[in-house]
Amino acid sequence: MVKMCLPLSMDEPGERSAPRRTLELRTQEQLRAVSNLTRHRVIDRLRDGEASMSGLASELGIKKGSASYHLRVLERAGIVRVDRIHKIRGVYERFYVLTADRFVWPDPLPGAATGVLRSLIADIERVPASADQLVGRRRSRVSAARYDEFSARLHGLIEDFGSDDTSDAETAQLAVVLFRDGIAVAGETATEDE
Repeated sequence: MVKMCLPLSMDEPGERSAPRRTLELRTQEQLRAVSNLTRHRVIDRLRDGEASMSGLASELGIKKGSASYHLRVLERAGIVRVDRIHKIRGVYERFYVLTADRFVWPDPLPGAATGVLRSLIADIERVPASADQLVGRRRSRVSAARYDEFSARLHGLIEDFGSDDTSDAETAQLAVVLFRDGIAVAGETATEDE
């Protein structure tokens, strides 16, 4: 039983003194807020630092009204907050930041894996073909104990990957998917613990 988590670094160079914060998403409002691909993109963008509604709309290629709506949903859910208000050409613009470094979903959350994978696919589709990527896939029959061992090791790898954020380095993502597919090998039937 491993909780799904999305590590998000908000640190600016030289600002490591702020304590790291984890927000457990528990309410229906919070879970609905993170179940949308556009809001995943907003969260992903905000992990790199503050942004205004107009800036987000421009960077994500969405309409200002859409950016405003998604920010309101995330703000009501306690996932983003207004960090500052700045007057730009006579108009007051709000700049938003994330409220936590890491968000944790309850286990199990129906559909959460699908939402994370959709967000991941959208991220991968935006990466230039020339970028460094390591992609692999393997299907194997493993015992329940071995599956649990792999799950714990992979969870540790994910935690370790996010523990050494260097704010002056390029962003990199690590995606891990481990699941039982329920497909039986020819001549056998799938059982509950397979």
